[in-house]
Amino acid sequence: MKLSRTDLFWGIALIVIGIGFGGEALGLWNFEVFFNGWWTLFIIVPCLTNMFESGVKRSNTIGLTIGSLLLLSSWNVVPEELVVPLLLVVIGGVLIFIRPWSDRND
Repeated sequence: MKLSRTDLFWGIALIVIGIGFGGEALGLWNFEVFFNGWWTLFIIVPCLTNMFESGVKRSNTIGLTIGSLLLLSSWNVVPEELVVPLLLVVIGGVLIFIRPWSDRND
């Protein structure tokens, strides 16, 4: 039986979280699951999972971009004022450069 990429991704994620909690329980480090912008992972993770399973598509690229920009904004890496302009530029680029699956000759 072949291991799916989704199972591999979630397996690694759970192992990392388990090690994080274990290290905190042993007093080795401070581990917190919740951080600024943690909720953006509900956008980012499904888009990444879909990219691994089905390939790069317009919808998952746009979703990943939205989630990533919101996460970076919550970390004060990208100023809030630039989130909407950057989203518009990236979505425009995706529409131009990433063709829908139905048009591809794979």
